[in-house]
Amino acid sequence: MGEKASPSLKQFSFGGCDIDNLSPAQAALTADTRILNVRVNFEEALKLHLAIGECIRRLIRPRTPRVDEVGT
Repeated sequence: MGEKASPSLKQFSFGGCDIDNLSPAQAALTADTRILNVRVNFEEALKLHLAIGECIRRLIRPRTPRVDEVGT
């Protein structure tokens, strides 16, 4: 009875891309890292651009309830 509910897993994605090179190296990243250089090819850059755009649109769009959230 005293068990906590497990956290819900993310059920969506905005997409992503494959990275060619990352500087500084991932192992060297800290909370104080101020600049991150990411190298991607043109096609992957387009995917990243679309993913970021979708994320921003989701943030600025007013949230509408899903069909299963609407009371009957």
